[in-house]
Amino acid sequence: NTRSFISFSTMTTTSPSRPQRATSAARCYWYLASTALLRPPTSAYGYAPSSSRTLPDIKAAVIVPGFLTGADEFKPLADDLTSRGIPTVAVPMPSWHWIPCVGGRSMRPMLDRIDFAVRHLAAANGNVDAVPEFDYNVLDCWDDFWNNPGGVREVGGSADPEDYPVVTPRGNFPEAEEPRGRVALIGHSAGGWISRL
Repeated sequence: NTRSFISFSTMTTTSPSRPQRATSAARCYWYLASTALLRPPTSAYGYAPSSSRTLPDIKAAVIVPGFLTGADEFKPLADDLTSRGIPTVAVPMPSWHWIPCVGGRSMRPMLDRIDFAVRHLAAANGNVDAVPEFDYNVLDCWDDFWNNPGGVREVGGSADPEDYPVVTPRGNFPEAEEPRGRVALIGHSAGGWISRL
């Protein structure tokens, strides 16, 4: 497992006021410094996931944006945490990458982006500059919107996740090297919920 988990569902990071961003960063910093990076990750059920290989904690974090928000909204928070000694990067995506998930569809496209950021940050031992961009364009988004299963329109033939067809989201996501450790996840709103999957 390459991640620990933190959810700040009520945290405001898009305010233009600098003090509010600093307060949010201070709360995240305090939490990361005092708890998340000092204990093994636990599942939603309160126990550590089993693993054949336990990785050490890396003092680094990935911010998972909330519904219909992207990395730009969380850059000030990531920069503040990085300046406080916790290298932090937001999942590298703009807000329109959420479109294929609208209407109750599968969250697989978002999970792929979270996995991408976590794997690259963990492989780079917390070096935020080593997390590359990935290729995903408007045509990829359009195709994913029409093929991503589930939702009220029952794309893929069913609204039941157990019956979803296997659909691989479009885009080109460079592979990461082997992880060197575990990083923390900071999930905002829907990003926090999805990070627990």
